[in-house]
Amino acid sequence: MSRVARRYAKALFKLAEGNLKEARQTLSSLEVLEDLFEIKDSAKILNSPVMPSGLKRDILDYGLKVGQAGANVIQIVDYIVGTRRESIIPKLVTAFRDLIDSSEGIARGQVTSTVPLSQPEKDLLVAELKHLLHKDVILKEMIDPNLLGGMVAQVGHFLIDMSLKTKLEGIGQHVIQNQIEKASH
Repeated sequence: MSRVARRYAKALFKLAEGNLKEARQTLSSLEVLEDLFEIKDSAKILNSPVMPSGLKRDILDYGLKVGQAGANVIQIVDYIVGTRRESIIPKLVTAFRDLIDSSEGIARGQVTSTVPLSQPEKDLLVAELKHLLHKDVILKEMIDPNLLGGMVAQVGHFLIDMSLKTKLEGIGQHVIQNQIEKASH
């Protein structure tokens, strides 16, 4: 995540002065802008270095209006557009969400598996992560058929890799190591 995006997020968070309700309203407004970066046509314009600033401003102004953005959000978006850094807005939203989560003791992560996890499996995984991280954990579930089997969970820098691919690679490394040791004797 970019340092600039984190700085803007910290500034917005500080302006909320510890008021989590106000911070959540700010996040809601920012998420509308984030959604604009997920729509193919608007994302193409907002991420392009050659598109006119006026067109980008119009798209973002629409998002600000729909998101009922407050003065602080409008001011920071105006500054971002003025410095032609519109592409950092999704990173700003992520950084701002992380600040709110951190203040509430929440950690977000992702679990990837070949098939959807059952509810008891998800509950067990969340409980174990909560115990290890000492935070409430919110997991986004992803399906990846290329995983072969098992699952991979990541929350911040914390990674649990229980995939079949990793286990097979570990076995392969063990076999290679044994062959090297036998050859050296």
